[in-house]
Amino acid sequence: MDTELYWVYGWYHHCLHSHSKISIVGLALGAGAALALTRILASLLYDTSPTDRAPWIVAGALLAAVALLACYFPARRVTKVDPLTILRFE
Repeated sequence: MDTELYWVYGWYHHCLHSHSKISIVGLALGAGAALALTRILASLLYDTSPTDRAPWIVAGALLAAVALLACYFPARRVTKVDPLTILRFE
């Protein structure tokens, strides 16, 4: 039983860790590109400046939450497969 729990934890950790790194890099690149384009964004915003912190924090948190959920569901599905079944196909 301990090896099965270790296997499940290992796949959760692997899937979430590897996909989270990609998500963080994407969020950083997107925020950097958006900050670089603040002059264009300024004409599209009403009653707020392009560098207000609240919209940036809310948008970043929302995108991070969606990315975490997108990483969680495949990791959850992988842990339901028997390891011996996977080894048979390799």
